[in-house]
Amino acid sequence: MNKIAVITRFELKSVFARRMFWITTGLLPAVGVIVILVGRLVASLANTEPSLVGYVDQWGKLPAEAPAGLHLQAYIDPDQARRDLLDKDIEAYYVIPSDYVQTGNILRFKRASSGIFSEGDGVPALLNSLLVQALVADQVSSDIAARIQVPAVIETVRLDDQGAVAPEDRDELSRFLVPYLFSILLLVSIGMTSGFLVQSITEEKQTRTIEVLFSSVSPTTLMAGKILGLGLAGIVQIVIWLVAAWLLATLAGSVLPLPGDLSISPETLLLGGLFFLLGYFFYAALIVGVGAISTSPQEGGQMGGFATFAAALPLILISVIINEPNGTLARVFTFIPFTTPVTVMLRTSATSVSWGDVAGGAVVLVAAAVGATILSARVFRAFLLLYGRRPRLGEIWRALRSAG
Repeated sequence: MNKIAVITRFELKSVFARRMFWITTGLLPAVGVIVILVGRLVASLANTEPSLVGYVDQWGKLPAEAPAGLHLQAYIDPDQARRDLLDKDIEAYYVIPSDYVQTGNILRFKRASSGIFSEGDGVPALLNSLLVQALVADQVSSDIAARIQVPAVIETVRLDDQGAVAPEDRDELSRFLVPYLFSILLLVSIGMTSGFLVQSITEEKQTRTIEVLFSSVSPTTLMAGKILGLGLAGIVQIVIWLVAAWLLATLAGSVLPLPGDLSISPETLLLGGLFFLLGYFFYAALIVGVGAISTSPQEGGQMGGFATFAAALPLILISVIINEPNGTLARVFTFIPFTTPVTVMLRTSATSVSWGDVAGGAVVLVAAAVGATILSARVFRAFLLLYGRRPRLGEIWRALRSAG
């Protein structure tokens, strides 16, 4: 046990000494900071005040003075409106003719030099509101006039598979963004730490350091220490990302249009941590076997990439899983160890998932991790000292069937 702890500390220090680990870990927060700074820069450069526009009411139904705070200017004299337009006191002005009710036509005047991003060609919403109120003023009450302008306010009620109101009612952005980003963190961390693992093994094979290690520790002890050390590195990375995400979300609240209920529940965090650990140990066990039969770090990295590709399948099919989190595909992926970690994250973030499915997925992943560890240990012992060539399939099969 003491030797496993020594190897674990050594691997952890080796990972922390890698510049690429810290570059990758800091890349996500750096991108977040850049997004926030760009958002603030755009907000500071943009004209946040609505453009002032005028109107000349020849119809005779609009207010002689525009209500305060509406960024509208009423004119009696069209020539005065024209002068203010040319002096750039207003962005544009509208002339409502006396036959407006019969024709619906309104004249819009603007400068020829106006930019392409200036006031659009439609009627501004504020002026349109005054027109609607004037049209129905003698026909309906003020309440009906207000309702004509905003005829419907949609409230969404989500139902579960039994027809009851779902306990979590999140908007579409939250239902997509939270599980997607969290799953990306999970996937990148598993992939990167597993990549360090296969690189460590293949480098030690190339430099023959592995022969020195075998003089003092057993292959199983070496394998366990490497997996634990890199697993702790993955946990450190996830914690840094989560803290950075919380800080960035706090800073971005006043810049980016984030929904108010965009949050990660404690249940999601706990399940995310659990399935990250289980998923990591499953993939790490597989990667150990890959590293043992690889002839170079480059080859090991390529083979490890194929081994972890299946973990990305739930993200490729995220629209199906998010829209039907308790559907057949989502449930099947929950019980396939390669796709279990990300699938559980997507499902639990989108809706309430039965504890039977969550527990079943965890049990399957534990069993798969144990099985992968046993099989990879056999390959690890059999081929770690094999240099210069890749073992044939028959040799690998005989090693897997051996009693250890």
